Amino acid sequence: MIHFLLRFRQALFSPIQKIQLYMQPKIIKGEHALLDLVDVLKEKHLTHYMILTTPGFIKRGTLQSFFDALNQNDIQYSIFHDLKPDPEICDVEKLKEMFIKEGCQALIAIGGGSVIDCSKAALACIQMKNIDVKTVLHTGRVSKPLPLLIAVPTTAGTGSEVTAGAVITDPIKKRKYALSHLFLIPKYAVLDASLLTSLPSKMTAYTGMDALTHAIEAYINCFNNRKTNEYALCAIKSIFQYLVPSFEDGLNKHYRLELLEASYNAGVAISNNYVGYVHAIAHGIGGMYHLQHGMINAIILPIVLEEYGDAITKKLVNIADIVGINGCTDKEKVERFIKKLKELNRIFSIPTSIPEIKDEDIHYLAIGAEKEGNPSYPTPVTWDVEQFEKVIRKIKHGYTI
Repeated sequence: MIHFLLRFRQALFSPIQKIQLYMQPKIIKGEHALLDLVDVLKEKHLTHYMILTTPGFIKRGTLQSFFDALNQNDIQYSIFHDLKPDPEICDVEKLKEMFIKEGCQALIAIGGGSVIDCSKAALACIQMKNIDVKTVLHTGRVSKPLPLLIAVPTTAGTGSEVTAGAVITDPIKKRKYALSHLFLIPKYAVLDASLLTSLPSKMTAYTGMDALTHAIEAYINCFNNRKTNEYALCAIKSIFQYLVPSFEDGLNKHYRLELLEASYNAGVAISNNYVGYVHAIAHGIGGMYHLQHGMINAIILPIVLEEYGDAITKKLVNIADIVGINGCTDKEKVERFIKKLKELNRIFSIPTSIPEIKDEDIHYLAIGAEKEGNPSYPTPVTWDVEQFEKVIRKIKHGYTI
């Protein structure tokens, strides 16, 4: 009965979710897209921008040409770069306070998913004036349109530049909380390949596997439509084609732009059909042990796909066909596809297990994953807490190649 009610709720809200297909950001893309953004800003006639980025970009001087262009055009801005790799509630609070103090009217987020997610959360909290940051994040309540948000991803992974969500860590509860609302979709997405050439190969792999997980989970979930499937499969095909070459040659801007577009497409897919149990489990593990999100997803993905079993056979066969994996039977194609995922992890030196998971934490992690995944995600099967515990134990000990 509970399973039926979950599916009924998901089927009811699925058509509404697809509205996001028509609410995507305006895209500015190319080798120097960030500089092209200046012309857009000139047309806005806003008096003050907040630029959120990372200490590394400031230290390396990567953004200096952008700052110079802003100065030359008398566009006023403030810079905030005091941000943790996994943004916490206090980061959102500090960004909110500085945005208000500096009298900013819009925000330009230049960085990975953490930077963009923190920007979304801070702007949401700014609009919810009478509600404190912690309450907004814990309840996921967003009821007013955000000030202008321009997202400039510097990794090809989270797809946060197009998604209607944001993930923030609560260090006290050791859990990641997700905000979700159409208002969180940025108004512009700037895809600039030159910003990724300094990305370390390890982060190229982690973020690429994150994007791949997004696309696969969105595709195998229930209640898909043709357009969402197209975005997901396009992302999967591009990631299989360009992730390893980009890992090996990070200076190749063609590879980088292809992965940026794949990450964007995967972001569209999850905006319209959500992620699944890989992410439900990963958010808890990341919040508990402070491990890199894309790496966690890469480890969990083949294990969860195996646990889904026959429920996803047909869709994994379709993916296998798209990426050129052959087999005499459907079962063989599925096995070879999952094996390919494990081989990618091996190429990227991604572990096969997460030994950091403590036995005494497994029940807590399972409760959190079940609460996040049900009924929010239209997964191919529905797991209870006991099933989550079983899978998390497998993740702790790992898979064989």
